[in-house]
Amino acid sequence: MKSWRRARAYLAGVVGAAALGVGLAMWFGGGSSPVRPAGPAAGDASGMVSPVEPPADGPEKLTGTILDLAGKPVVAAKVIVIPLAARATRETVSDLAGHFAVQGLGRGLHRLRIEGARVVGAELASVPVPGPEIVVVVSRRVRVAGRVLDSGEPAGGATITLGGADPADVREVLAGSSGEFAVDDLSEGTYLLAVRQGARAALVPSISRFGEGPWEDLTVSLGPAGRVEGRIVDVATGSGVGEVRVVLYPELAESAARRTTSAEDGAFACEGVASGAWVLAIEAVGYPNPAPRALMVEAGAHLEVDLALARGASIAGQLTDAK
Repeated sequence: MKSWRRARAYLAGVVGAAALGVGLAMWFGGGSSPVRPAGPAAGDASGMVSPVEPPADGPEKLTGTILDLAGKPVVAAKVIVIPLAARATRETVSDLAGHFAVQGLGRGLHRLRIEGARVVGAELASVPVPGPEIVVVVSRRVRVAGRVLDSGEPAGGATITLGGADPADVREVLAGSSGEFAVDDLSEGTYLLAVRQGARAALVPSISRFGEGPWEDLTVSLGPAGRVEGRIVDVATGSGVGEVRVVLYPELAESAARRTTSAEDGAFACEGVASGAWVLAIEAVGYPNPAPRALMVEAGAHLEVDLALARGASIAGQLTDAK
């Protein structure tokens, strides 16, 4: 789990946090500027976009290089420069070395947007012109695909959960009738795949997706799944506590979590849990949240976890002005 957190911290340091998991950095000499994601590019099937050359606003130009997370040039990315003042937008595309040059710009701050069929869109909010050459690092679009089997037969309808470094970025799909599945438009990174169907499950950690691809399809074989069940009670009264949010997630990827809610008597259960290391966390209104509990789930086994909650102390008082 420590190695996963270090990897997640590394990715966050390199690419920053973003709504779509976008990786982007910008250097002016040795400095950096924050960025935010942008939408996908428009273009033909090859990803090529024709430059648009409106009338020049001034004698200045903006030059730079677009790289992926592996440091390789991104070809045919659409580069859009938008003056913060009300002047014409200018566009171009990156060449075979990832270089671009936008001519005819006026002096001042500009917004720089990178789009493309094969990259996750990104935007720099404030780029000074004139200025030094910039380097923009973007994440390529990647995919995770494969087939789910059970005893060698297609497991159509199996639930596939894919999680990465960002707990908020989780994808869930169902396997097709032949057991096939595909998750597209992912940011570069390392993913974990959790698959379940009834009392059968599988866990595939450390799926690496960096660069242009292509990547081999996965073959996931289901095996006997475990069951995690238990009861949540109030330590003072011994009565069950209902409506408690129960979250069970693989130790290597919090984003691939299973969620349920305790019943009125405090009972809860998670079926189809693949064998391996998991973490159980709960959230209850009116109670301090206990520390997450590490669990080792064995194939075909039932694991019982009982939890006792103590209500938090309340603080009452009155604020007065000392003057």
